[in-house]
Amino acid sequence: MLPLLDIFLLSLIPAAGLLLGGCLAFAWRPGAQTRSGIQHFTAGVVIAAVAAELVPALHVTTSPLPMAIGFLFGILAMLAVRRFAGEGHDGEDHDGHGDGADQEADTGALLRSALVVAVAVDLLVDGLLAGVTLANSLQGGLVIVGALSLEVLFLGLALLVSLRNRGLGRAAALVLLAGLAVLLPVGGIVGPLVLRALPAEAGIGVMAFATAALLYLVFEELLAEAHEGARDSSLTTALLFLGFLAVLLIKAVLE
Repeated sequence: MLPLLDIFLLSLIPAAGLLLGGCLAFAWRPGAQTRSGIQHFTAGVVIAAVAAELVPALHVTTSPLPMAIGFLFGILAMLAVRRFAGEGHDGEDHDGHGDGADQEADTGALLRSALVVAVAVDLLVDGLLAGVTLANSLQGGLVIVGALSLEVLFLGLALLVSLRNRGLGRAAALVLLAGLAVLLPVGGIVGPLVLRALPAEAGIGVMAFATAALLYLVFEELLAEAHEGARDSSLTTALLFLGFLAVLLIKAVLE
């Protein structure tokens, strides 16, 4: 198992990706087709990491009960995040006009919005996934770190674009982004600590939880968003399989 300091340092990579994505929001807004291609590639990477690293780790015990419980809790947790994220979005859009007092009042409301809280929960879960996977396998953990870095880069970009469109100031947006980025290394440390404190069978449950959360990330977030506003094309579909192939090649070379 990797030392906690190494896991912490590696979890700073996706945190940097989130900050980079947020900063890009001030200068660049990628088109739907570009976002779709990158999200397809990232989805392929995550699927391959799950298949090559997490799923084999779930079969080291003879009892399937911890795996089943962990997987079911993972599903329920991500569905709860989805339910919460879906609340409070209607009526939140602002056109950015109004006096200074209105803008200041809106800032507090935006920082407490369901969107921001849901993103915070998602980032904490991402950090936990990275930490748990790194603690289980350095190779698999590096793949997950790379995939999550791509995911949160565009998450930061999308979040800042949304909040800026609703009237959040530049300084407040940057402070918010920095606070959210801290959640990734926090999760990265908490995950292995919990894994070490638990018995082996409970650790299997944690890995199953991570598997369910990553599958949710792929099918309900990355691929769902990839098809919003973008036309289906052979290239974007091929990028999904190229992402999968990239992980298999990396694993073959490292072994």
